[in-house]
Amino acid sequence: SFSADQKTLLIDLDFFNDGGLTQDLTPPSAIGVAELLQGQSPLDAALVTISENLSFLPRGNALMSSLLMLSSEHVVTLMAELRTRYQRIIVDVAAVNQTQDSQLISRVIDGVVFVLKAGEWRTGDVLNAIEKVKHHRAVLIGAVMNRVADKNLETKEGIRSLNHRMNALIDSTGHL
Repeated sequence: SFSADQKTLLIDLDFFNDGGLTQDLTPPSAIGVAELLQGQSPLDAALVTISENLSFLPRGNALMSSLLMLSSEHVVTLMAELRTRYQRIIVDVAAVNQTQDSQLISRVIDGVVFVLKAGEWRTGDVLNAIEKVKHHRAVLIGAVMNRVADKNLETKEGIRSLNHRMNALIDSTGHL
């Protein structure tokens, strides 16, 4: 959505999971963030153009722990360079409860948006994850819940309210 009118970069920093954005958008051998942070590649060799205003920076092939890479000062330098090129930078990292990567990256990002798979997290776990993010002084921008079953998109109260409003509209106009 951001790339509709802003130069946007999507970065895959989820070193914990093998699949994800890199698997979906690039071949397995793609150069990425890992090579950049290890000084093995220039930035322009790793960037993948998706559309006119959207670029992607794959995860790459890490030869060392993501904790070592993301705690490096190279992250600060890389993000500073990327900020000169892009209006929006969106970073995908492993879940807060899987690794410390989100804590390490919080020093170079403006905010956090939680992406939650419907039915996977209990309320207490979500609240604990939010507290963990806040503890590291990250700004919580919001949350997105994905993979919600169609049957769960509307509550019974929401459906009743919609039907009431629809009936009132029909009654007041005589038609839709």
